[in-house]
Amino acid sequence: MFNLPAGVLVLDRVWGVADVALSERADRKLAEAWVHSLGYKELVAFSSSDGRGKPVYHTNVMMAVGTDVAVVCA
Repeated sequence: MFNLPAGVLVLDRVWGVADVALSERADRKLAEAWVHSLGYKELVAFSSSDGRGKPVYHTNVMMAVGTDVAVVCA
């Protein structure tokens, strides 16, 4: 159905929000289609880079969402 690489989306299942760091490996339109198809309420899409200016390819490398906590690595 959808071919998104592992780690592209970070999911908040409680609030129905999917986060994605856009890059050459993460397409906004595909992520939006995924969100709509699976009934998530919102997609939060953003650009991110590491200390060397390289894009962050996998959103789950820099953030995580749990039931009582969210973590974002700077």
